[in-house]
Amino acid sequence: VRCAPALDLGAADVSLDIQAFSQAFWGEPALPALRDAGRLVVQNEAGYAVLATLLPATPVWTFDFF
Repeated sequence: VRCAPALDLGAADVSLDIQAFSQAFWGEPALPALRDAGRLVVQNEAGYAVLATLLPATPVWTFDFF
């Protein structure tokens, strides 16, 4: 995964803000639910498929005693 300013790469395959990315990273709500809610914009389905592979819909579990 590489993050860079949009000017360097042209149009992004998937665009989402940090809040939506954080939610997808932690798995709740999952990426498809965020997409349905309009929280991310998909320009290229292949790019979305890669992101969905990297951020599976399984919620993250941490054993931190909170």
